[in-house]
Amino acid sequence: ENDIRNFILSILDGIIDEKKAQKLIADFGLTDKVQLKEFPFTKESIKLIVKVLYQQEPTRNARMIIVTLARLTAEAYQQGKKTNKYILLDEEFVKPLIKNI
Repeated sequence: ENDIRNFILSILDGIIDEKKAQKLIADFGLTDKVQLKEFPFTKESIKLIVKVLYQQEPTRNARMIIVTLARLTAEAYQQGKKTNKYILLDEEFVKPLIKNI
């Protein structure tokens, strides 16, 4: 499980634009909900993603982890466009989308 979590954090570390992320966190009042290194996910949603992916051997590989993160962020982006709001990938948002992996 730690390997999956570390892999997710390394992906996020490689793609997060810290200045833009800090601005989004401040602008949308997310300081108490998300950490920069996990943005746009919360600690709880990453924990849930790791738990679900770890349950089955076929979902423990890098490709499935990347696909899962991409699918979740794409869904948040689309919902954000529809509602004209910022969608944080918290546990409540992630749970229904990840249950059928």
